[in-house]
This record gives sequence, C-alpha cells and structure tokens, in this order.
Amino acid sequence: MKSNLLMNFTVDKENNTVNVKREFNASLPQVWSAWTEPQILDLWWAPAPWKSKTKSMDFKEGGRRLYAMLGLKAKNIGPLQILLQLVRKLILNI
Repeated sequence: MKSNLLMNFTVDKENNTVNVKREFNASLPQVWSAWTEPQILDLWWAPAPWKSKTKSMDFKEGGRRLYAMLGLKAKNIGPLQILLQLVRKLILNI
C-alpha cells in the first residue's frame, strides 16, 4: 500500500480558481462515486465538525452542485454553488 500519496493544493487569486491534485488509496470506481454521488460526497466534503448537504447536483460538463455547509449551533453557510468542469473520467476539475 502506497503511503506517500500526492496532495497538491494551489490557489490562483487572479483567475479565482483553486486546483487540487490528489492521489487516493482506492479504486477508480470508488473515487469516482465519492465525487459523483451526492449522498457519498456529503459524507466527506465538509471539514469536521461541519456537514455538507446537497440540495441538487447535475453532474455533467457545465453542471452545478447546490449545497450548504451545516455547522454547530445553527451556524450555516450557503447555499453554495460549484460549477463542474469535467476533463475525463480519470481527471475531475471542480
């Protein structure tokens, strides 16, 4: 099992983009499901103790995900929106 997995996080403020490159110790179908199925995505998207709640998700090129970040003591952020840019099944740009 590979223990030194790639995690590269860059922010381009000029173009308002964030680029995350990450290796996972999981099969491609498992990783694909974690990004494309809202019920699974909500399980890991938010940093603890926050929760992610997807209202709608149209997973296709140019599609959008509408979700909220639910915090403790009724502190919520949202709705938030992410525009999806799909390059190919092995690479997912969000």
